[in-house]
Amino acid sequence: MPLTMSAGLYNAEGSFNYFVKTFISANGWPSGPISASAYFDWPTQNLTFPCVTVVHLGGRREDVAQGRIIDGANRTSAYRQRRMTEVSCWVDSQRNVNWVRDLRQLRDTVELMFNQNFAVQLYDIYSGTANPPTAGLLRIKGVSEAPAALDENPAIKRIRMLVNWEYLEKFP
Repeated sequence: MPLTMSAGLYNAEGSFNYFVKTFISANGWPSGPISASAYFDWPTQNLTFPCVTVVHLGGRREDVAQGRIIDGANRTSAYRQRRMTEVSCWVDSQRNVNWVRDLRQLRDTVELMFNQNFAVQLYDIYSGTANPPTAGLLRIKGVSEAPAALDENPAIKRIRMLVNWEYLEKFP
């Protein structure tokens, strides 16, 4: 029997990644000569600059009700999953004379993406990736800039953003 879990972590992180990918392709990057790619498997994936990377850092599970029961008749249990994801903007200052502008535009785009969209559709990817049914919402709780470690290559510049989000994970 295949695993079915409409609000599992696989679905939540996949839905988050899908949102980032579709926002970028639907709205494009800020006007100007910049075009960038999004990567979801960094640091195991080589990057082409300028770009954005998405790394899921983990989180915690919290009880939402006494005994975790939210629907007494059906005995549905639930947890609130609080997650944190790093979204980093990258440019190569050696190959790009406008690297400061481009890096700041990428940062502004990431802030806009999450400040404009405080709720992201949660998809049931376990059901299939072609046209997955919806399974709830991911709630964006905030985005903030955070310190980033220097890259080994001094020409590579990065702005690191942390996105806090949550969703309700239900178990029948």
